Amino acid sequence: MIPITATKQNVLHDQYIRGLEEHFAYQFNAVAAQRIKLWITISRQRQLTITQFDRRLPAAVIDLSRNNVLFDQMSANYRQLFGQMDATAVNFETKALFAMLVGMSVFNSQAALVWEFADIYLHNDTELSQLLTVFNRLLCQSLAIQPEQWGFSFSKALFDTLARPYLFTGELSKFTPKRADYYRQFYFPVEIQRNVGQIIERLKQSTCVKLRQIVLKNEAYFRRCLLLVVDEFEGQQTHELKLGLEPDFTDSTVHLLINKLHQYLAGQALIEITPYQPGHDYDLVLTNRQLTETEKSQPIYRFADLASLRDFKNIRKIVIKMSLIEKGLVVLNN
Repeated sequence: MIPITATKQNVLHDQYIRGLEEHFAYQFNAVAAQRIKLWITISRQRQLTITQFDRRLPAAVIDLSRNNVLFDQMSANYRQLFGQMDATAVNFETKALFAMLVGMSVFNSQAALVWEFADIYLHNDTELSQLLTVFNRLLCQSLAIQPEQWGFSFSKALFDTLARPYLFTGELSKFTPKRADYYRQFYFPVEIQRNVGQIIERLKQSTCVKLRQIVLKNEAYFRRCLLLVVDEFEGQQTHELKLGLEPDFTDSTVHLLINKLHQYLAGQALIEITPYQPGHDYDLVLTNRQLTETEKSQPIYRFADLASLRDFKNIRKIVIKMSLIEKGLVVLNN
């Protein structure tokens, strides 16, 4: 294979990335593009400097690229630009590159390309898809949720979590264990840390031998990834309490009350306080006037004049109770 200059190599890298983007109608972000460039650079260097090396691919990598039109297109683009290699080398390098694209979270979960890949690998019934089914089911059981509550973006997050240790061995950590522990305590509530700890223990005791082995070998990695996934999921499940303010004041005075309520209720729950609009649904309506029968169909707290400190304390108690009910920590009496 004829050596190429660094400038020409960068041009070829850019051409390869553009070719993928055009074909798949997808745009790689800067980090993803850099990962592809680095991988291809290592690939080219390996071909130039190592005359003989083991080109056997793990069954997992071969399985992933089997009957996969996305791999076929990626491979065709690769051969077009780097076609000086023999067939065995091309087979090795393209399938290894595809494993990197799949296993290193290069694609985001919102792209149509990702949905297409998900359909393909599920249809192919790969070992990875079988493991992911078990992984997904265990997560749903641990969090006491139905599968339909676990949207595609979270399924993609679990796929990314499992695919990396399934396809690759080893990891370069950015933080020391002490620093990682500090960030874990700083960013994640104790309840979420406890939930993830319980999930990890269930994974380590899974009847699926392959999944159990992967988790045992990469426990710290799974703990870190699942903290992120569960924290994001819990955040999206949090219901925003909607409060409608309906006093008989001018707009300026209404906004004065809204600002004061925000200050007084800060940190109690996720709350949206807006001027009351008939026909809109609210978790609580705050007013100092008599409402019509239609308006009375929603929970109401009535205060006098501009509201007093006692009113603010009462409203805060109601909001806290509503928040606990939403989280399932308090049950309403029938």
